[in-house]
Amino acid sequence: MNNNIWIKIPEKIKSDLDNDLENNFLIFKLQGAPESAMSFMLRKMILENFVPTVQFYNYLSEALLMNGYYSAAENVLLYSNIFLRISDNARDFNNIEQMAVNKFINLIIAKNNRSIFDYMKNTLNINTSGLEEYFKVFKIDLKKGRECPFLNFYDFNLSDTQLKKFLKNDSYLIFYSNNIFRNKFEERLEELFFNEIEVLNLDNNNFYDDITIVRPVKPNFFNTEDGTSNNKAYSLLTEGMFNEALSECLKYMLNPLFMPTATFYIFFAKVLTLNGYLSDAMNVLLYTIIGSLKNSEITDNKILITSCELYEEIYHANLYSKSNLLKLLFKLSDLKNKSLLSVFSSSDSKEKILNFIKQDDGNYIFFKKKNIIFNYKEILVSNEIYSQILSGKIYNNEINCPIYDNLLINNTIKKTDDIDEYYNQVRDEKNAYEENKSVYKYAGTSQENNIISLMISIVITIIILSFALSHLNK
Repeated sequence: MNNNIWIKIPEKIKSDLDNDLENNFLIFKLQGAPESAMSFMLRKMILENFVPTVQFYNYLSEALLMNGYYSAAENVLLYSNIFLRISDNARDFNNIEQMAVNKFINLIIAKNNRSIFDYMKNTLNINTSGLEEYFKVFKIDLKKGRECPFLNFYDFNLSDTQLKKFLKNDSYLIFYSNNIFRNKFEERLEELFFNEIEVLNLDNNNFYDDITIVRPVKPNFFNTEDGTSNNKAYSLLTEGMFNEALSECLKYMLNPLFMPTATFYIFFAKVLTLNGYLSDAMNVLLYTIIGSLKNSEITDNKILITSCELYEEIYHANLYSKSNLLKLLFKLSDLKNKSLLSVFSSSDSKEKILNFIKQDDGNYIFFKKKNIIFNYKEILVSNEIYSQILSGKIYNNEINCPIYDNLLINNTIKKTDDIDEYYNQVRDEKNAYEENKSVYKYAGTSQENNIISLMISIVITIIILSFALSHLNK
């Protein structure tokens, strides 16, 4: 194969696709013939009179996928989206733009979920029956794919006007996930968007009764009743519905059976941050850190490290520039199930997502909210833990975390003067936890026993009445 085949971005979009290319490629696709499909596409590309179309790039990406070149297929679709959006005659192609974006998004999701074969089979209608064997013969990683040695991508340059035109549907995060796009435009994009974002403080309305924050009991995963981690709050988050995810977390916490865990609080802190409650996110993480330090059942320091790292990121985002804030929000958004979230709304300029409101002038406002929901339970800590908190050195004097200036210290988090009092409190808390579990278990068992007793009574009553009636008839 040619070692130097370049992907170009044409100024205009050609509307008609070579019939020979379309017919032959579809045959190779249906036959599941990856090398034939790729070879055929490359022969077309090296012709002097070749002008790519959107559909050609779609076919090229499919041929690359069939040969295991996952990243190259993604980059081809990126180029397709770029030239489709900035081309002078792009307006002649109705609905193709959104289809191109969706194709890019679906491929990224399939890559991250390691379900490329399902994507090829179900979405692209490619015959994959022989592809797995082809991948095995050429030792292609089914999940990661392989690097493409024969395609190069032109170092395209876009003006600020073109860049804004390319991002007119506010798909920053979608394309920001691509390495070529990010490496080329990261600094310019940040400058463009940071200049258009105003950060405002907002006193939020109280939409729940006061919720008391207590230190986590043990580091279980944040599970639903059926034992899976893909709960409703998490699902809402992956859909970009951050407000609803926060609401679901608060409902979860109001449940009388709720037992806080370290992993729940870390998840909750991310939700709070994405909703603008930066200070409360740090407070929740502080309680997670203290709960981890105090709880003898927590032996794995990963919880501690994760809590400290997230606390520090929110701290610096809150303390310094909106540049740090935006980077943090993008990072948190991109972590959710490795799915793609758009921070901005592409359908309704008045719709609020991630606390960004798009104004009529095209600028964005992000609201940093002050919370009036939470009460923080008083916690007594030992002299040792108190010293760790004040110094910021959390775990074996190795992890530094800027928690020392948190306003909760000396307010609800206090050093105990009597070490015996501290150990008594730890024992009492543990006993209370065990009693709560017993109460809930007993309540359930008691209810079951009452139902059984009632059924037995009804059966006995029926037997007695039947016996009495039979005697009366005699």
